[in-house]
Parts: sequence; structure tokens; C-alpha cells
Amino acid sequence: MKKIMNKKSILLAVSMALVLSLSVGVAFAYFSDYTEAKGGAVLSLGGKTEIKEDVNENQKTVTIKNTGETNIVVRVMIVGPTQMTIEPSDGWEQNGDYYYYNKILKPGENGDGDVTTPIVANTGEYPAGTDLGDSYQIVVTHESAQPTYDSNNKVEKPEGWKYIPSISAE
Repeated sequence: MKKIMNKKSILLAVSMALVLSLSVGVAFAYFSDYTEAKGGAVLSLGGKTEIKEDVNENQKTVTIKNTGETNIVVRVMIVGPTQMTIEPSDGWEQNGDYYYYNKILKPGENGDGDVTTPIVANTGEYPAGTDLGDSYQIVVTHESAQPTYDSNNKVEKPEGWKYIPSISAE
């Protein structure tokens, strides 16, 4: 009886070893298999902008140009002395601290479609004896994002932006 038990145990152990040896090859193939990619494609994930700031005596005029390869939407924040006024031209909408351009800037048009209309920061003249005198700065920060569209073909606000003007796809 002990011999029969041993034969069954040995037979069970041999069959288990056979099953395990068959699955080791599959597992090894799974973990060591690879393939090489062939070909390629150029993918553009963001727009590029160029800001132009023209400074005259008491004002700074700002325009933004799309120099990238994709459509973009832009916004600008201008910070300066307390008496500074900001004079946006057509196409700019203020919401909070930012001015949003309400048109999509298209790449490579070399005309009106790739440059914003000007936005002007005007400081006026400071009275004699003020702390600022001739030394003050007007800081311009601009951001751009690729537009995404909702089901009504309207531009959705980019991630992190709290507002977007009414822009429709053209």
C-alpha cells in the first residue's frame, strides 16, 4: 500500500513538473517579447507665440502673434502703477485680471488672422514729487492654449482658465 501511495505521489509530482515546465515557456515569452516601431509622424502639441511690446513715453502697446503650427486662443494680464489705465482695442474682453482675445489666432497667415489687435497700457504723467518718478515697470504676462470645441462648435475654456469669450469655430 505504501508503494502504491509513493507511485501516486511520484506520478503527481512528475505531472505537475510537466505542466509547470510548459507554462514557464509561455510566461518567459510574455515577459521577454518586444517589437520595434517603424515609421513616424510629426505631432504638434502646442502653439508658439511672440509678444511685441512697443514702449512710448507713458504707454506700452502690446500685440501677440501666433508663430506656431496650430490654432490658439490667448489672454493677457497687465500689471503696473496704480493710476495706469488699460485701453483694449476691438477683439479684447476683460474678465477679472485678464483680457481675453475673442478670436482664434491661426498659424502662418501673415496678416490679421495671426496677430491680435493692440492692447495699450497708459500710465499718464506722474505729478512731480511722487515716489515713482521715472522708475516704474509695466509687466505683461500672456498665455495661450489650443482651442477645443463643444457640440455647438463653440470654443471651450482651456484647462485652468476661468473664462473664455464667445468664440465660434470658423
